[in-house]
Amino acid sequence: MPFLLRMLFALCLTLLPAAPIHADERIRSFVSEITIDPTGGLRITETLDVQAEGDRIRHGIFRELPLTENGIHWGGFDLVDATMDGAPVDTRIQRRDGAIRIYLGDQDTLVTPGVHRFRLRYDVDRQVRFFADYDELYWNITGNAWEFRIDTATARIHLPEGAVATDVETFTGPVGSRAQNAVERRDDGGRTVIVTAEGALDWNEGMTTAIAFPTGIVARPTLLDRMLFALRDRPADVTALLGTLMLGAALWLIWRWKGKDAPLGHIRERSTPPEGVSPALAQYIRADGITGNAAMVAAAVDLGVKGFATIAQHDTAWSIARTGKADDGTLPVGEAAILTHLDGLKRPLMISPTNGKAVRALLEEFRTAMRKEHGARFHIPNVGWTLLGAAGSYGLAFAIIGQAFAGQPWLIFFLPMLPLGVLLFERSPRALAVTTGIALSISCLMWLIFGLRAHALDPIPAAGLIALPVMFGIFAARIGLTTSAGRTLKKEIEGFRRHLSAAQSKGRSRDGARQRFEAFLPYAIALGVEEEFAKDYELALSRATTKASSPTRIWMPAWFQGNPVDGSLGSISAACQAMTTGVNTCTSSSSGLSGGSGGGFSGGGGGGGGGGGW
Repeated sequence: MPFLLRMLFALCLTLLPAAPIHADERIRSFVSEITIDPTGGLRITETLDVQAEGDRIRHGIFRELPLTENGIHWGGFDLVDATMDGAPVDTRIQRRDGAIRIYLGDQDTLVTPGVHRFRLRYDVDRQVRFFADYDELYWNITGNAWEFRIDTATARIHLPEGAVATDVETFTGPVGSRAQNAVERRDDGGRTVIVTAEGALDWNEGMTTAIAFPTGIVARPTLLDRMLFALRDRPADVTALLGTLMLGAALWLIWRWKGKDAPLGHIRERSTPPEGVSPALAQYIRADGITGNAAMVAAAVDLGVKGFATIAQHDTAWSIARTGKADDGTLPVGEAAILTHLDGLKRPLMISPTNGKAVRALLEEFRTAMRKEHGARFHIPNVGWTLLGAAGSYGLAFAIIGQAFAGQPWLIFFLPMLPLGVLLFERSPRALAVTTGIALSISCLMWLIFGLRAHALDPIPAAGLIALPVMFGIFAARIGLTTSAGRTLKKEIEGFRRHLSAAQSKGRSRDGARQRFEAFLPYAIALGVEEEFAKDYELALSRATTKASSPTRIWMPAWFQGNPVDGSLGSISAACQAMTTGVNTCTSSSSGLSGGSGGGFSGGGGGGGGGGGW
């Protein structure tokens, strides 16, 4: 039995060399020929003998080169040619995350197992670094991000005519390593430097060289050169910076030409509202043609004062109910719209978040009536100029992301345009302009998020996308122009507002103070001074009353049914403020709608990157 085992063991040893041997995929030889021209650019020819086994290397290899160093563009790239086994090979270039990837090989053809020679020739510029006493090439020859080990790595660097290497340092190992496991020699009187790594380079290791030579041989870039380089390297940055400045200047000029109102001048305080101006219209004129929620609340309170409606408080909710008083046709248009709406209801209108749809319907009818009646009589919105500003803003945003997102999936480019679809449902020009601004903000936000996540946006384009909706919002808010009639009434309304917010009730009788409080409360609500107004009249009534034991619980308007805790004018004013807040809550709930000289290391300098198989 032992004899049999020995015979089988000997037979296995005999047959073992006949078993197939599979070599690992790797780079057997990496040779780089680098020529520096007098402008500081490089012509680089990389020759790679690659062992392919059909694992990662199926169609060919790819070479990846970073185009930035610490976020700064270090040069341009131009592919000259590429070959595989001496014959031209298909190439494909992708730009992503500040790097360029060159694919060599045919995606329809599989590479046969064995050794294949890939040769890649390309040009890069601006690789010479300038110092006071010397110039320097600091270049990562192989890169530190190859998927394969490199058995041997050699580089021949040819300096410009008349240049001689004065100092050479070569670093090997992973990124940051200062090991100098390389052999250096000079040829052609010191004009050519040859460096060879001592031993193989593992998959995360590379070889970097820093070569110093005298100044004055390579031309230093002028200011114009640097400007042209910036235009070429960072088109999205240039577009964002210059485009934002130019668009901002254009919007400012349009505003100066079409939308800048002259100062109102001296405003004289007045004790009565302008003739024929209702509380809602006062707010409409003062807000430059925008009907706020406070205007509707003021109109509802005015209906109560006139006996057409009652307002009741139910804890945190409110209700507006119609009385039996008939409409005599003299009501202002906004109040008439509210009355017509209430006439069509079977029960009081509740103002609460749970009834937001009904409140929004009333508010829309109220705003439509105000807009149809007054239109641009007091304020010209300049909607056409607003839309032109929006088109310019969208155009600039489109230009920025078109350059920044080059090579990104098309959905990233077009998906943020979807908010523009809401414009199809807007009917009024004013709403169209406002919605355009909202759509622009949403689009820029989506582009910003997508761009930052895809590492496609530099800080300047990102800042541009933030600035665009801000600039447009300021422009849209100021482009409207007050008419002559609107200007006159705006001065009178401002004078009356000052009267309402000042202490003007002193010395009035009790009944006189009550009447003026009811008559002017809707105006105070519309003009945003109801709190100051109520405090003043509450003091007047407390002085006029003879019941010192209860100076504040003195009177409750017939149209108002509040909580019985406090019947003061302050509580009535606070209730009206709370009612406005309730309307705001109802409307807001409707939305559905970022080298050398002792300082070098492996992986530093220009060049670098790595590669792999595909």
